[in-house]
Amino acid sequence: MKLLLLSDSKTPVKIFPKVKEIVSEKISNLEIEIAYVPFMVDFPQKVLEAEKDFDYIFVFSLYDEETPEIKTVMEKLIEVEIKTGKKIMKILRETDFEGTNKKELKSLSKKLTKKWSFFIIEYIAPEKTAKKAEFEEDPDEFADDEKVFGADDDMFASNDSEYR
Repeated sequence: MKLLLLSDSKTPVKIFPKVKEIVSEKISNLEIEIAYVPFMVDFPQKVLEAEKDFDYIFVFSLYDEETPEIKTVMEKLIEVEIKTGKKIMKILRETDFEGTNKKELKSLSKKLTKKWSFFIIEYIAPEKTAKKAEFEEDPDEFADDEKVFGADDDMFASNDSEYR
């Protein structure tokens, strides 16, 4: 089985490395790839290109305000889903980042990592889902874990080298 974790370079937190680690621990026969596109509007085309190679696709983006473009992206992802018959996990969420400091972003990253790791495990292999309490916040679990956040000074995602 193969899972694609797809995000855009504008999403200000990087959760995929730690999500990949957590999900891989629970579902050992799952191959996971991470990809980034420059902009959210690139999601439908990337999903269309990747859908034949992956059993599951998880699309994740955080944005600071709703725009008509975001609604269009969601509609196009649904069109791709209908056209291909492939179920796409579409997580496009409005989140206010204005005035958010590094510590708050780190806390948000931890919460999102656990939430979406649990979601993916439950979606792909519900029989492997541990008690949800296992995914509740433990403040020491991710202490100084740069896999989740990138380098401390590079908290904001812009993984140009990881575009596919």
